[in-house]
Amino acid sequence: MGKTYEKAPATCRRLIDSLLSQYHGALADFGLKVDCLLVKAPVDADGHPTGPALQSKSGFPAAAQISITKLKDRVKGQGDAEMLIDGDRYPKWDEPQLRALIDHELTHLEFTGNVDDLGRPRLRLRPHDVEFGWFDAVARRHGEISFEVQQAKKFFGARPIRQLYLPGWEDGPPVEDANAIKPSMTRVQAAAHLRKEFGKGEAKTLTYATVPDDSSGETRIVEVWTDNSERSVIFSGGEVIDIVEQISLSARWVKRGSES
Repeated sequence: MGKTYEKAPATCRRLIDSLLSQYHGALADFGLKVDCLLVKAPVDADGHPTGPALQSKSGFPAAAQISITKLKDRVKGQGDAEMLIDGDRYPKWDEPQLRALIDHELTHLEFTGNVDDLGRPRLRLRPHDVEFGWFDAVARRHGEISFEVQQAKKFFGARPIRQLYLPGWEDGPPVEDANAIKPSMTRVQAAAHLRKEFGKGEAKTLTYATVPDDSSGETRIVEVWTDNSERSVIFSGGEVIDIVEQISLSARWVKRGSES
């Protein structure tokens, strides 16, 4: 089955109108009409996606896209522009995220200063202020002299950029603790880290839980620890197998079995 389309919920219409009025006054003055549709990805006979709902010109999945409506379609009653939103991901976004996404798409629209035969604004598409072209292999092979790394350093290396968009990164990216607990770390390594975190003594086991094994369907016992960063660490067979926020521990693990 190919892509499917449906009219976007009223929330999208409300956000479009609100954002036009708040940030895009020149377009709002014309009463700009933006048609909005949700697009769902094509699926196979089993209902599995066979491609993205939307994709950029470079082939990457896109969250949304906007285009300018041709004059003949405006004559037929369509809007001045058309916005497409990924309908598969739409339910996962809260309103602030959706608002930011729609604002991004509206920012692509620029008034040229002229109107068409219907008296509607002639529009052009504004390109992004910054775009990266990146190949991991090239960045690894050539390091700092690669254009991949140079463009990243130019953007993220600017302190005003970090202050505006990456709070906490004002003096550069946070340094990762090489000894921090992570999956595949052994129980002994994790215990050493927890002793360091707590200052002295052994870390206490919070609980033991019996949970079904995803692969075999049999139950297994996992051990749950916590450190002072509000994380819960799940062990099985002497290795770290998962790290979750404490608040989600019961939903993700204990609920799947019974404590002993």
